[in-house]
Amino acid sequence: MPSARRVSQRRVVVRRLDTRCQGGYRQHDDQPALISSYAAASDALPCEWRLECGGRVRQHMAFDYAQLLGMATVDHRLGLGIALTDLLAHVGLETGAEVLVAHESTGRTFGVPIREVIADDNARLTLGASRRPLRPGTGFPVRFDVPGWTDPSKPVVVDSLRAVDFSEFVRCP
Repeated sequence: MPSARRVSQRRVVVRRLDTRCQGGYRQHDDQPALISSYAAASDALPCEWRLECGGRVRQHMAFDYAQLLGMATVDHRLGLGIALTDLLAHVGLETGAEVLVAHESTGRTFGVPIREVIADDNARLTLGASRRPLRPGTGFPVRFDVPGWTDPSKPVVVDSLRAVDFSEFVRCP
């Protein structure tokens, strides 16, 4: 009986925050143009503006616009932004968190299940699109984008993010 030769392929998957790929990709050819346009946008913000991250996280943090720009990456389809999974890893999301609640300065809140945020690689905080910072009508300074949950024509202009469990979410004002 002839033996069949087995041929197999090994598939290596590298995900965000994988220790094998330290350091982010940086653009060099148009970096000065990007920096100058976003610096001008940050000048339009009040100096006390911060993105607060709290709730069921190990480390409550507040990020100013310059810090967010330092964490942002460029995706040619989605623009300049920060993956929500990276931001949640940075602040240390706790296991009891079930809903991510985005608060706007207008008082409006918007909640998304954390399992949906983690499952979608395109869930992000957007700072710019088409190589330019967001404008006030499109979500300036930071827009909360979760595909299937948010609508870019009605942007969620986030001032703070809070990770909560479901019972806390039900009690949210």
